[in-house]
Amino acid sequence: MVTNLSANGVVVQGVRRRMRIGESIDVRMGNNKGQFRVIWVGDMSELGLERIGGNSFLPASNLVQFAQSAATC
Repeated sequence: MVTNLSANGVVVQGVRRRMRIGESIDVRMGNNKGQFRVIWVGDMSELGLERIGGNSFLPASNLVQFAQSAATC
């Protein structure tokens, strides 16, 4: 689940796969997919992700939707 969202990144919680800082990950929201890099790993399977490149599903209109479900990573 996405718990925080900005123009350049997301915080997701409930990731079932062990991730390390610097790894790349694809994240889906609805029919949209974006590629992100893990920049921090927290408690409760929480990850801080930074957008890679210019392609992203994070248009300004979606920034108000902070708690949309994300696909399993």
